[in-house]
Amino acid sequence: MRSRKLRRNETLEDCPRCGRETVHRVALKLKQTSTGGDVSPENVKFARKPVRTTACLECDARSRTLRDRD
Repeated sequence: MRSRKLRRNETLEDCPRCGRETVHRVALKLKQTSTGGDVSPENVKFARKPVRTTACLECDARSRTLRDRD
């Protein structure tokens, strides 16, 4: 792979489809985990978990990981 400067939202990771380490674009988002039935109404806005999505810049393989709090 050619050497190039990675952008802020890029990282080197193993790609299962390419079978080697490639540059992946990374995005983090908060996913709402409740519709309000299981959480008090004033706390619904806090019922979220981070989701990490990556996309290989070589083959466009995508992965998504829901992060649980410890």
